[in-house]
Amino acid sequence: MKIGIPTFGCDAGKSGISRYVIELIKAMSVQRGDDVIEVLGLPAENGIFTSPDQGIETINPPLIVEKPPLSILWHLTMMPHVVKQRGYDVLFCPAGNRRLPWIAPCPVVGTVHDMSWLHMEAKYDRFRTVYLTKLLPALVGRLDKALTVSESSKRDILSNTRLDDTDVVVTPISMDSEVYNENTAVDPEVLKRLNITGEYIFYVSRLEHPGKNHATLIRAFEKMCETDTFGGNLVLAGGDFLGAEAVHAIVADSPVRDRIQMLGFVKDENLPSLFAGASVFVFPSFYEGFGIPVLEAMACGAPVISANTSSLPEVGGDAVSYFDPNSAEELCERLIELLGNPELRQARKIASIARAKTFSWERTAEQTWNVLRSLEGK
Repeated sequence: MKIGIPTFGCDAGKSGISRYVIELIKAMSVQRGDDVIEVLGLPAENGIFTSPDQGIETINPPLIVEKPPLSILWHLTMMPHVVKQRGYDVLFCPAGNRRLPWIAPCPVVGTVHDMSWLHMEAKYDRFRTVYLTKLLPALVGRLDKALTVSESSKRDILSNTRLDDTDVVVTPISMDSEVYNENTAVDPEVLKRLNITGEYIFYVSRLEHPGKNHATLIRAFEKMCETDTFGGNLVLAGGDFLGAEAVHAIVADSPVRDRIQMLGFVKDENLPSLFAGASVFVFPSFYEGFGIPVLEAMACGAPVISANTSSLPEVGGDAVSYFDPNSAEELCERLIELLGNPELRQARKIASIARAKTFSWERTAEQTWNVLRSLEGK
């Protein structure tokens, strides 16, 4: 069987979807047997989603462009011709909530990570909003099978497309357990290079307002600073995205702005030290299809406080403290509770490491292969 995997709309290695694609292809390559995997990508992204030792060829199809409107049009008009030319038995679109063809000469499987636009008003510009609300549900409804990463996302797919329960398969994802695990240690040089000293509360996410909810975290940190229960800083990692200017303004206006460190985009190799060194990792996002950073933090043994919405309780289970993401007061209470109780932090650390071990890319790849192989010859 020959599988085509397009990586268009996967953020060039700089997002959770990118991490999903990179790790899943790596695990799938080990399990492929006699099956052939071929990746379709932009020339500028060659080598991002695969490595030479995987034996996977990357194809740069003709006329493909990066800009979203033209890329979407290319998928609707040109992708079927490329699929036929390459002789794929199944087309697997791992960013199915962004790019899908209308038709194809073979079965199509797409991973719909989430339908976040249903939950976050004005999340995107007008073009993307129209595409996501008008065209994409119809494209998803034409899939032979849809994969998704949580039961929360599955409910959204079933409620907003023509697919039924048997058409949508939940394949929970994971993190790189060779990098994020109980043996992950702080590299002092990383913290020194990032100018981080002493204790800190950590959050990593692109600066997207209001969706990633930096505002509630900053307000909670301000309230906590008033109590003198924590002498460290709030460290925010992540590059600018839609609404980033609002986050920068909130920080600039904060009475404790001198205790808020904004690192910008942080390379993957620096994240393990940031997770391992954190007094607490907070994930206040209003909505997530999965929430890989929560799992990465847990695997490193960081105590985690998470919003109690969407998929996040599925990821954290009983190992995480939860709060209403609309309530800075409740988040402040969780922070004081955890930071002021070393025994509770240790218990959370043990529970987090154990919980993280229940997720694996090997299992995700196996579940994905099961779906792909079930469509061979159809």
